[in-house]
Amino acid sequence: MKFLALPLLIVAAVSSPVSGQLASPLDPSSWNPVNRAIETSFPLQDQVGARLALPFNSTADTPDWKIARLMAELSFLAYEDSIASVQNRLRLYDLALGEFVTVDNHHFITAWDQQNDVLVIAFRGTDIAQLADYWTDLDYEKIVTELGEVHKGFYDATQALMRSVVAAIEHRGNPRHVWLTGHSLGGAIATLSMQQLELHGHPVKGLVTFGQPRVGAHAFTTAMNRSLGTRMLRFINEDDVVTSLPPRIPLVLPAYYSGGSVIRFLNGTIVRSPGPVVQGTQPTRGVDDLFGSPPDDDAVAVDPFGDLSPTQSSDFDVTAPNTPEGLSPPDPEPLTAEQFEELQDILNSRDPIDAEEPTYGGPLGGPFDRLDLKRRAGNHLMYRYIQQIERFAVEGK
Repeated sequence: MKFLALPLLIVAAVSSPVSGQLASPLDPSSWNPVNRAIETSFPLQDQVGARLALPFNSTADTPDWKIARLMAELSFLAYEDSIASVQNRLRLYDLALGEFVTVDNHHFITAWDQQNDVLVIAFRGTDIAQLADYWTDLDYEKIVTELGEVHKGFYDATQALMRSVVAAIEHRGNPRHVWLTGHSLGGAIATLSMQQLELHGHPVKGLVTFGQPRVGAHAFTTAMNRSLGTRMLRFINEDDVVTSLPPRIPLVLPAYYSGGSVIRFLNGTIVRSPGPVVQGTQPTRGVDDLFGSPPDDDAVAVDPFGDLSPTQSSDFDVTAPNTPEGLSPPDPEPLTAEQFEELQDILNSRDPIDAEEPTYGGPLGGPFDRLDLKRRAGNHLMYRYIQQIERFAVEGK
């Protein structure tokens, strides 16, 4: 198996399999106070590592919301640049930071539970504006790989990290329970990483992604569902625009799809297929902050994209391969050429002052939104996924 060379590698970890160096203990007085030991509105601390060691089936009628919430937490922490913040947060769940790796602008962290022999690898995604640049700069062509036909850009990003991912797993003695997760681009990388690892003798216990774009051809996705689908779970928030990317433009761009079992939060329901749904109630409290602290009793949800009311769109991609359950997936339709062009215009018209600040999780600019794409981009934010997971978990759905 050949992996790409590592022209840039930054590793800072409790024990790094790549650098072989031990990080010095952190001074508790230097920890960011926002990450102190706080109670979450949806507690995860009870035996979280033990839950990840239990059998996992993504097709189960009732999802394990604590696993989903933990994976969402780790997917968010993959965006964190402070090693101290990540370490401090993981300690709340009796997890240790294993690796903190950056290669060619791609990044992942690992969370390690030695007692239960569990390793979770969380891949960093990208904000919506950067993702638009990603679509523009990358070749849309499929690449024929040992996995099948997949999106070339996602495959190259996966290959850039794969050597370090394998090193992290082997450094922990090939744990029995390896999990992968990621949001946005991180979800696409996690999906292709699962394929690579399985193909080369590193079993993956489960894959959970949030708002991931489409990664492979129809045949690739069908084969993936047959071989790995019952260990793959995707979450889609309403009509999250990134789940409709890459766009589908006949005779210009090939068609891409995503695999695994699907949970889509749509119009106050859980949708597993365009058929059955589970009804939920509207949220009545403010959204937890991104580190999980509970809002004040009088808090009001702040939504830079407008009303929190559910989307009215319910268009499904009828061409998508069936899920592992044999159902049609509830994926939104891919963007058309016109929609994609307008999305790029919206993202490129942000206020230059705002562009100097971190854009992940921030409002989008643009004077128009004729095709309702700004609202759809708002549904991509990680805190929206966390909000939905906690909402349905509390209701016991």
